[in-house]
Amino acid sequence: MNLRFVYIILLMFVALSGTAQKPYYKCTDSQLILRVYISWSKAETDSILRANDIAHLSTDTLFNQQSVGRLALEGWSIYKVKKNYIDIALDLEKNAMATFDQPYFEDNQDSIYALNNYTDQVFGYNKTKSIIFRELDEKTTRFIYRGNGREKTVFISGSFNQWSTTGWPLQKSEEGWFIDLQLAPGRYEYKYIVDGKWIQDRENLLEMDDNYGAENSVYFKSNYYFFLDHPTAKQVILSGNFNDWDKNMFMTKVGNLWKLPVFFPDGEYEYKFIVDGEWITDPKNPVQRPNTENSFNSVLVFGTREKITFHLEGNVNAKNVILTGTFNNWNEHELLMKRTETGWQLEVPLRQGVYRYKFIVDGKWTLAKDQPTCPSDLSGETDHWVVVSPNYTFMLAGYPGAKKVVVAGSFNGWNETDFTMSYKDGVWQLPYMLPDGKTTYKFIVDGEWILDPGNRYYEQNEYGTYNSVLWINKKTIK
Repeated sequence: MNLRFVYIILLMFVALSGTAQKPYYKCTDSQLILRVYISWSKAETDSILRANDIAHLSTDTLFNQQSVGRLALEGWSIYKVKKNYIDIALDLEKNAMATFDQPYFEDNQDSIYALNNYTDQVFGYNKTKSIIFRELDEKTTRFIYRGNGREKTVFISGSFNQWSTTGWPLQKSEEGWFIDLQLAPGRYEYKYIVDGKWIQDRENLLEMDDNYGAENSVYFKSNYYFFLDHPTAKQVILSGNFNDWDKNMFMTKVGNLWKLPVFFPDGEYEYKFIVDGEWITDPKNPVQRPNTENSFNSVLVFGTREKITFHLEGNVNAKNVILTGTFNNWNEHELLMKRTETGWQLEVPLRQGVYRYKFIVDGKWTLAKDQPTCPSDLSGETDHWVVVSPNYTFMLAGYPGAKKVVVAGSFNGWNETDFTMSYKDGVWQLPYMLPDGKTTYKFIVDGEWILDPGNRYYEQNEYGTYNSVLWINKKTIK
């Protein structure tokens, strides 16, 4: 049975359920459109939303913010806004598989992505005119709104509460209005609703486009505090690869300590303090790494990492060799490799993923002879690539006499030459880190394109043939 037909049946059931205002629905080749009326009672609305498996839609958010909230993760969006109703649309091409003969997959609810591709996993720190945030403990932050004292009601609405407009009131106090929120580390957008009017936080210097022609205020819940005990310093700046070694992150002095709370997404970071113009490492952080300036940088690592040893054989007479790649934004000065008897090597902790890299030998960009390559972002150039903690292994049994077997697909731009599989115990294999969602691919055996005989799922392509299909990190509904 086609999934689109299932949705139509659900909507027809709702239409016949005896509501005061029957829901309008429409199904095209690519969209399912559902009309939600403001005049519906709570019972009617809940019934219709449950029938369409979208009970977690906040109608408060829908009508006041014109937002579908987390339903955007499932392919829903605002289609039309009118005075007495709002049409929401489901993208069937993104949400649905072809038929129930194939497995149907749900979105991963643990995804860090939210509405409008917004992600809270972005480096940052707070910049304010006055004290408007107080981190009461590791989980709780007090938001303070400093009004004019004549406000009757103040609510907070943001990415942390799906932009609810009425459920999060602030309490009045001597310093203004406040609310205590329990938040995980990350970035959050918000606004205040003061006597029914949406406003930015005037004391907050950080803002983001709200996609409605205005801006939202931004708050970072920190996961790391920088401290430096230097009572005689007049100025302390934090600088690192997270801000391109800029000199604009000023630390605040409290007593004898200089401090700065920061949020870091998972990653590896190098940094230093600049104390009255002098660059120093962090005296409380024993983890350091040499740099190309004949000194050291302090190092921080967030998240689970696997230690990967990079090596370059030969070039024993070189003065220095630099490792650079997508894991450090192709920085040409940070990762100074160590000399060995036969070449150079460096151990780098990396999180799960696929990375491209190269070596810089005395200023010359260099490739190794014994490491896999792939096309570079630069036309005509070539990079090495490495997979850390692969989440899938392509496998092709048989073909013992084949000279070369390659896997090509949507994950590598259908590269026909560089993603060569290795032969072991009667099976051609290639471990890889595939993106969440759908991947299409084929094997190329000595120049001949074939489907994966071990995968029964496939779809037609633009050439009138077929591609194998697999899905990663999706929950199968059986």
